[in-house]
Amino acid sequence: MTTKSLWLTSKKTALTPTSILEEQAQFLKDEFRGKLTAQIITSYPEDETLITIAFFIVAKQLRGYNYRLLWFDQSINTVFPFKINAFSSPVEDFGVVNNMEEFIKTIGEVLGSVRTADIVNNIFTIGNAVEVDNED
Repeated sequence: MTTKSLWLTSKKTALTPTSILEEQAQFLKDEFRGKLTAQIITSYPEDETLITIAFFIVAKQLRGYNYRLLWFDQSINTVFPFKINAFSSPVEDFGVVNNMEEFIKTIGEVLGSVRTADIVNNIFTIGNAVEVDNED
């Protein structure tokens, strides 16, 4: 005797918080001609009900130095809601997002902030200085 699949058909979507971050990582890489990139790291706290997703700025010239720009804990039971935190120190709470529209708006606030621009430009400038020093 054989049976048919008993699994509920899943709703697959290409648009997820992680896919949005991956697109933004590519924009950063293109903007800085590969000298700065971004990496999305997924970790699994001991809780087993949450997945932590973090977005790091990575500086190639600084031996892969990375700066955790933003992160959130996502439940394995549902995509939303979750709280977005940004900036390693001091940490800034960007509040809870309840859907994809709020997520994109909030990520835009983080990535488009003066604080992020200063951090990215400082990492890029320091990386260029190290690169020049290494050529001497």
